[in-house]
Amino acid sequence: MEEKGIVSIMGCGWLGLPLAEQLVKQGYTVKGSTTTAAKQALLEEKNIQPYLLNLADEQVDEEQLQDFWKPISSC
Repeated sequence: MEEKGIVSIMGCGWLGLPLAEQLVKQGYTVKGSTTTAAKQALLEEKNIQPYLLNLADEQVDEEQLQDFWKPISSC
């Protein structure tokens, strides 16, 4: 299946996770954020690129946040 593009989903919880799963099935590359390290493995199992992001933290990893929002680049 041809890759359609990249989608970043902020918050793979009750709404974001099913949305991410459907987008993966449709051929999108999906980046998904979570606030818990335990959920990262679940996202990986579902072919979702996991990002551990908690915007409420005083020390947000700026590099990881930039990569999460990075636009699609041409091949």
